[in-house]
Amino acid sequence: MRPGKNRGLAVSGPWDDVLRRFLCLLPLLIVPGLFHRSTFSVFSTPKVTVVWLVAVLLFGSGVVRRIRIGRFARPSWQVEGVLGAFALAVAITALVSPYGHLAWWGVGVRWSGAVTYLAYVVIAWSCAVAFRERGTRQVVLAIVIGLVPVIAYALIQVGGRDPFDWAPSMSFGIDVMSTFGNPNFTSAFIAMAVPAVVTLAVQPSSRRLTRGLAGFIAGMGLVCIDHLGSLQGQIAVGSTLLVLVALVVDGRWSTRRCLVVLGPATIAIVVLPLGATRLGIPTAVVVSALLGACCAWPPIVEEKSFDRSVRSVVEDQTKSRFLRLWVGVLIGIMILGIGLVAVWSRIRGALGERWEFWRVALEIFVDRPLTGLGLETFGTRFAEFRGLEHVESSASHLSDSPHSVPLGLLAGGGILLVTAYCLLIAATGLAALRALRCTRGNKRLLVAGLCSSWVAFHLQSLVSVDLPALGVLHAVLAGVLMAVGSDAPDSRHIRLPGVDWWRQRSSGLRMGCGLLAGLLVVAVLTGPALRPLRADRAHHRAMVSLVSGETESAYRYLASATNLVPEDGVLWSLRSEVELRAGRVEEAYQSSARAARLRPGDPEMSLRAARNAVGLMVQPVYLEKAVRWYEAVLDADPSGPRRTEVAEFFRAIGRTDRAAEVWDGNSDSVNSAASLLDGRGAS
Repeated sequence: MRPGKNRGLAVSGPWDDVLRRFLCLLPLLIVPGLFHRSTFSVFSTPKVTVVWLVAVLLFGSGVVRRIRIGRFARPSWQVEGVLGAFALAVAITALVSPYGHLAWWGVGVRWSGAVTYLAYVVIAWSCAVAFRERGTRQVVLAIVIGLVPVIAYALIQVGGRDPFDWAPSMSFGIDVMSTFGNPNFTSAFIAMAVPAVVTLAVQPSSRRLTRGLAGFIAGMGLVCIDHLGSLQGQIAVGSTLLVLVALVVDGRWSTRRCLVVLGPATIAIVVLPLGATRLGIPTAVVVSALLGACCAWPPIVEEKSFDRSVRSVVEDQTKSRFLRLWVGVLIGIMILGIGLVAVWSRIRGALGERWEFWRVALEIFVDRPLTGLGLETFGTRFAEFRGLEHVESSASHLSDSPHSVPLGLLAGGGILLVTAYCLLIAATGLAALRALRCTRGNKRLLVAGLCSSWVAFHLQSLVSVDLPALGVLHAVLAGVLMAVGSDAPDSRHIRLPGVDWWRQRSSGLRMGCGLLAGLLVVAVLTGPALRPLRADRAHHRAMVSLVSGETESAYRYLASATNLVPEDGVLWSLRSEVELRAGRVEEAYQSSARAARLRPGDPEMSLRAARNAVGLMVQPVYLEKAVRWYEAVLDADPSGPRRTEVAEFFRAIGRTDRAAEVWDGNSDSVNSAASLLDGRGAS
């Protein structure tokens, strides 16, 4: 039977499919362009909150549906088996992690912990169910619609018309960052979306207006990647456009077709990284409009070009067409090779500290090879494992991510999680190839575009952090490709005790019970999903109050934030600073000590607790506490510049032998502990 044929889920009503598809497409429509200036993590927390809420609603709707129909379809190993194994691996690594809250929720500026990955699984599985029979075009359209605000805001920033005044700490001193707050993330998203836009632009069945707009959007996307200046996005978009050509080539591509697709790919790979363009807005609009017109009329490709499978095309190639096929492949490889050689110096410069981050990730993996430390826990051990060269060159820069998704999973989940992740990639890739072989016409072209976008995610993930705004697009793509290319589950259903009795009840009773259970599930899970957003808003208000000099108001907001998320060490550390300003010295120490216990691998947290203990050393008990926290600083960062302050502290309290052990001979003291002691009157 052809993949994509639904055999076991015919019992669902049409409203089920409509609701599920809407919820699956909602992240693609909302997340890319979403940010909120009333939160501390302006570009991250609102996005990930939407991802969590969508996952909760999908899970709740699944509960309603299963109770209503009263049966469970037999799972398929290509979908439920692979996704279930990945979810189980994620949960196990979080449960055994020594940093529980961090492993479950992740770092507050990204929230890419186990909870987010479980949300990915729910979304991917829902997409695999919702799009088994139809809806591929809807996914492509949703990607295009979600891309529009990202491009629009980037172009507004290019034109110097940004309506918002971003602080340098928020914008990293960069003029163009769009709705992701970072040019690397923005360019990576555009690189993932452009192949889907191109397929819509060249699809013969699309209306002329649709093809023209899609071509125009694709051109403006390349312009945005150019102005963002991110090598990550430039290489990803060029490479995936070449992948797209390889997937749909049939030996009958005209010169115009090659110019429309290969031309932008060549520009993205060779020209943009060299910095030879930077088109102004008027010129960019004209060029993109010409590209859109070229796509609008007449069609770039003929529908019959995609009526045959990839396998039959290769088998039926005449000698001349077969030769042209491989000549085209070689040209694509040459274009990619020339581009990489031309920008190799930029690649080395762009990687920069990443080489050290990747080495530390491998060190953490060797230390805990089976289950790792837990997702998003890289920062707890980075200072401990980093080399002396990094200390000398970037002493104060402590990374909380290896800047590589696979290596982050390796350090966070060990062999267990990486094996499940590789299994997921393999299953998705095999399903994608099966879909390309077995689909026909326009659907095959759309599937090729989604495959290229999926490849783009994995290309950029090699050198990028784990961002939910990109991860949710990958979850949707993986689910859709599994839906189109995986064998449908067996028509038989799992027989559970009481199922037959339940199915004999009235449909109204089953629907009522299903709605009640679904609402209960949503109500229980919505609270935890919204709690980080509420805490982030309180964090933002606290920072605004601090800038305005309203210390008491800042303290109230931070107290509210720490009550909402009591396991967030960053919030407790900031709370200690505010308490110290307000003269609550002992409370400041308690808050800083709690922050240090929550983030034991962060030397700054331990250093703050030590300094607050020094301020209370008129009480003898705090001398021992200060010693313990300064020792914790050494444990977290044994080679860092903070050793100077630790040595000064031990010298000041008369422990010259210990001071000599930690003294590094560096006279550039960072806030000498001796001066702290003298200034606070401690003996």
